[in-house]
Amino acid sequence: MSAPLAHLLAMIAGWCTWPVDAAARAAAQLPGAELSVPPGAIGAAASGLAVAICVALTFAARLKLRMPVLAGVAVLAAIAVPLVPRLVAPHGPGDWIVVACDVGQGDGMLLRSGPRSAVLIDVGPEDGPGPACLRRYGVTRIDLLIITHPHADHEGALPQVLGQIPITQAWISPAENEEPTAATRALEASGVPITVVHTGARAKVGAVTVTALAPDGDAVGEGSTGLNDASIATLSTVEGVTVLGLGDLEREGQRELARRLGPIVVDVVKVPHHGSDRQEPELAALVSARVAIVSVGAHNTYGHPSPDALTLWGARAGVLVRTDACGDVVITPGPALVTSCPSGMAG
Repeated sequence: MSAPLAHLLAMIAGWCTWPVDAAARAAAQLPGAELSVPPGAIGAAASGLAVAICVALTFAARLKLRMPVLAGVAVLAAIAVPLVPRLVAPHGPGDWIVVACDVGQGDGMLLRSGPRSAVLIDVGPEDGPGPACLRRYGVTRIDLLIITHPHADHEGALPQVLGQIPITQAWISPAENEEPTAATRALEASGVPITVVHTGARAKVGAVTVTALAPDGDAVGEGSTGLNDASIATLSTVEGVTVLGLGDLEREGQRELARRLGPIVVDVVKVPHHGSDRQEPELAALVSARVAIVSVGAHNTYGHPSPDALTLWGARAGVLVRTDACGDVVITPGPALVTSCPSGMAG
């Protein structure tokens, strides 16, 4: 057979398969066309169940056993229904070491201290997605909880977290200790040991080492600004990855930290105060980072993040990412630190 004839027959065959291809592409775009199945025994069992149901229904029609098979399928479906939320929920990568959780307008960061445990820096707002982030990444114990300062977008979800995961110990800001909040009372009621933290405090928990860089002393300024400047700032190391967390420090707190800090090179920096316009160039100039993270809620009413903050910190990092655009920002071992975020996010 000549090559031109073979080419012609292949073209005709391609035209014949075009409707099938078009239908498949259209179906793939429909809601529910794709189902994420978790790894492990649950995912394997769910996949096997789906295949078994399809096979059973196919042969039931041919062998006229539709009613008995349908009854069996109904029983299997009733058993499987409780598993559906676990199947369709997003699951984080198993090799994560740092996660900036998408908690909306607030903060929540995980540092992996063990196979199923973490250091948790802030928990996000009340009734927010902070607790779901812990479940998503398989955290069943919090080795150290750090509440950077007493604002609802950082500590509001603590009762929900306490209700589902044990907490070994907690660090709180002097501002939290000066005027105990519902979060402090909840920790005390649960019997969680609490430490009021100042500059120089240090803890080694599992794979994580964390050192407090601020606040320096017990003084707390007035109003919301004073509470922000009493934030616990931290320098942490987990599996060789360094993370600088700057809480909600505002200009005065950032200037004070800059006077003590000196130049610092880290893998990750959490930008202060959700990228507000209250940024101190003196501090940013000291920091060099591979990744800068802005923890911020989409369409918030505060104007966060400000363009100036994105420009300032984007110039200090290889890439700048935002939870309102990326969702969870996941740091994994190896040369490529950031996953699960679109490219082109540099500020």
